[in-house]
Order: sequence, then C-alpha cells, then structure tokens
Amino acid sequence: MKKMIKNNWFMKLFAFLLAAIAWVIIINISDPTDTVVIKNIKVTTINDKFLNSKEKSYALEDNGVVSVQVQGRRTILRGLTNEDFTAEADLSKLSLTSAVEVHIKPKNAKLDILIINDKKMLNVKVENIISTPFPIIVKTKGKPKEGMAVGGTESTPSEVNIRGPESLIHNIKEVVASLNVEDAMTDITADVSLTAYDGKGEAIVSDNLEMDRTLVNAKAHIFKIRRLGISVIDLPKPEEGYAIGDVQINPSTVDVVGPKEILDKHPLVKIAYDESIFGKLGTETVQASLNIGEYLPENVYPAGELEKLTVQIVVARKESKSLTFDTSKIDMKNKSTKYGYAFKESRHTVTVSGAANRLNHILSVADIAPYIDVSEVDETTDKVMLHFKYIPGIDYGTENEIGITVKKIE
Repeated sequence: MKKMIKNNWFMKLFAFLLAAIAWVIIINISDPTDTVVIKNIKVTTINDKFLNSKEKSYALEDNGVVSVQVQGRRTILRGLTNEDFTAEADLSKLSLTSAVEVHIKPKNAKLDILIINDKKMLNVKVENIISTPFPIIVKTKGKPKEGMAVGGTESTPSEVNIRGPESLIHNIKEVVASLNVEDAMTDITADVSLTAYDGKGEAIVSDNLEMDRTLVNAKAHIFKIRRLGISVIDLPKPEEGYAIGDVQINPSTVDVVGPKEILDKHPLVKIAYDESIFGKLGTETVQASLNIGEYLPENVYPAGELEKLTVQIVVARKESKSLTFDTSKIDMKNKSTKYGYAFKESRHTVTVSGAANRLNHILSVADIAPYIDVSEVDETTDKVMLHFKYIPGIDYGTENEIGITVKKIE
C-alpha cells in the first residue's frame, strides 16, 4: 500500500495544486486587491524657460493638482498619500489649446501597485507678462501720543514697478507701505516692506509678481491737534420776501493737524456756498452732507476718523423792524486832524430786515455797530454812506446815507 502511494505521481501533483489554490484563497481573503483614488498630487513643471523666454506666464488650472486611481493590495494602498507620487508636466509640449500632459508615477519604483491611466491632461492659463508702475500709499498703524495725530505721509520713492501676469497686475488696487506710529510725538521714518492689495482689501501673494524694490523709506508727519471752527461763506440771497434764518453746521468744529504757520493763517474752515451741492437758495430750507477734508487748507489733515459734515441753511419769511439811535453812537473811521466833523441830525433811523429769529437778536444800536468812513471827505461833502456790522441774513437796505458837516480847522 505504501509503495503504491509513493509511486503515484498524480496524487502528488493534485496535492500541490490544492495547496497552491488554498494559499491564493487565503491571501485574497486576508489581503485582497483594491482600488483607491489618490487626490491632490502636486504637479511640477519642467522647461519653464520655454514660456519665460516669450514673455509669457503660465498657471496650472485646478490649483495645479491632479487625482489618480491606484490598484494594489489593500495593505499597501492603506498607507499611500499624495506625497508618495510625482506628477510632472513638460511646458515645452504645451498644445495649441493650452493643455499639457501630466505624467504620474510612484516615487518608489518597486512599489507593487498599478496606476490606472498614469497620464492626465491639465489646462494651463497662459498670459502676457507686463510691467506697471503703482503709487505707494503709506498707511499708519497704531496711535500717536494723546493730543497728537498724523498729518500727512510720504514715501521715497513714491512709486514701484510691478511685473507679472496681466490678470494679476490688473487685480492690484493699491500698493501699501505700513508704518507704525504708536506713541509717536515727532515725525516717524522707517524702511518698510510693500504689500499689494486687491479691490476686496486682501493681500495678493504670488510668486509670479516681481517688485523692482522690496523696501521703501516711509515717513509720517506728527503734529499737535488743533480745533478749528467752520463757517459757510458767499451765501446768496433767497428769493424776494425771504431771508436766511440760520446756518446750522454739525459738527461745528473739526480737529486737524498741520504745520503751525499754516494753521495760524487759517483759524476757520471756510465753506463757500455751492449751488451744485446745496441747490438754488429760494424759499425752502436747503441741506447738504459734505466731506470736510475737501475744504481744509493744503497740507492740513483731519485728526483721526473724519465724519461727514451736515450743513443746513434755514430759509424763512423776511420781517422788518426799525431802530432809532443817537448819531453820537456812530463811529467815525479815518478822521483827519485837519477837519472837524458833525452830523446834521441828532438821531437816525434805520430799517433792518431778515428772518424773525435773526431780528430778535438785534436789540440796540450796539448790535449793529454803525460807522462811517471819512477818509475822503472835505468841506464840500454833505452826505456819507452809513455802514453797519455784517450779520449773516440781515439786510440794512440801500438808502443809508446820512448828512454831515465838514469844517476845516484853522
């Protein structure tokens, strides 16, 4: 019996095959073949100079990454990431439709896996490279010492040339140099870096943008804050029968900074009446919202955040009142020692007209301060023009001559 078993080669072969099949079954059950997708494999490029030599720039679409299907044993696939693969694109083989073939392979060539479709097509955005100058805007951060404020900024140089893809250049809204002025009491100067920003105020960060300089010298002028009043000038007359009742300005003052010699000459911010802003002054009250910064003298700046200025010009029906006073209350200006002067009447009456609220403030002759100018009178003069203190919205009429006697002193 033993001899028969030992000499039966057919049974031996059958046993071997049975063992091999059992091994394959066991392997596939414990470590089966599977397929996974590996995402976000970073694409690298070669032959970039092919485009750069033509003053072109390129940008891989889909964020410059590809995905690939990989087949292999589950135990192998389980440990794979996008870092285990390379994806390469040869830009010298860019198609007429601006697409390039990407070759994908594992970094470890001995890895027992199968890449399903190891070639992918990726679109490439090709653009002209341009160079554009941009003004440099110096913006400050932090706050100077209390009572001080920034009064203007500047940079040296005043502009920067930026080179890059056309779409990126056109996306730049401003180039900013940020200067720290925290606790400053005098002018601050420093070399600072430049940042380009888009229309949404977000920094543009790209290796494809080249600035012709990385640092600029930024300067902020620090001045003591001064408070100025605000006035509306050159007010037109309303329609017949109406007068300006009030000019309301809110806020009525503005805090500014600037060189002392300029502020000493401009203690008041003057806003000239502009019909294109306020409209025609007729029978109704007019109002406008203004940017006070547009009315400040040159090299004078708002201190801190600038709020809108509201100006309301109140128009009311005109009323009149008469005021009689002693002519001795009239001031004579520019008198000469060669002459003696005397009024022909002891009392004079003037008719004052305007809005009721304005007239209510005129109670006596002191409120209108009458005066005459005798600098050009002589013995032949018998009448002179009577002048009064300027009060916005008050009209003294045109018939304001007064009799006078002039005698030469012997």
